[in-house]
Amino acid sequence: RVTVSGVGLGANGPATVSGAVNAGPLGNNDTYPLSGNNDVLDGGSGETVSVSGNSGTLTPASSGGTPGTALVTGSGDSVNLTDSSVSVDARLSTGIGGSGDTITLTRHDTLAVSGTDQTVQAGRGSTLTLAANSSVAVTGAADTVLLDAGDTLSITGDAQTISGGTGDTATSTGKRESATLTDSTLTLGANTAVTVNGDGNTVVLGNSDSVT
Repeated sequence: RVTVSGVGLGANGPATVSGAVNAGPLGNNDTYPLSGNNDVLDGGSGETVSVSGNSGTLTPASSGGTPGTALVTGSGDSVNLTDSSVSVDARLSTGIGGSGDTITLTRHDTLAVSGTDQTVQAGRGSTLTLAANSSVAVTGAADTVLLDAGDTLSITGDAQTISGGTGDTATSTGKRESATLTDSTLTLGANTAVTVNGDGNTVVLGNSDSVT
């Protein structure tokens, strides 16, 4: 195991990177603990990457690459993955982009999400901001999801809040939900109770739903 700055790894290469402003491409199936500030990684597929520090950018899976895993323990990091899993420590601010990723939050995290077929296990009390035309499935409790335009959202859990957005499509299942939308479609799962605000919305009811 080596400690390096400005690294490029080949396939199956283990490395520990520490310090500030590290940058370099990855190979495939690397194990890559990274600590420091303003780090930038990209390329490769099937990576296992641990990120700690601030303001880093991590792209460990190239388009069409095999799934990778990232653990983010810093703040203000940006992570772009494909068909990968991401775990974020509590009370952190992180941005996730790509497609087919699974993001696991702890509690009171701040997450920016872009891309398609993203899955977020939001823990409790987290705030998610979706980029326009993203598709995201969220489970958790007492979370806030801020929509842009043209988003597709599926949200499950109690006391969830959906806010903003125009022309979105959302599905909500849970109790004590709140949705503020414009010209959007909201479909409710069974036994859902929701307060809906905004103009031009269509609400599709399931069984035993309550809308105010």
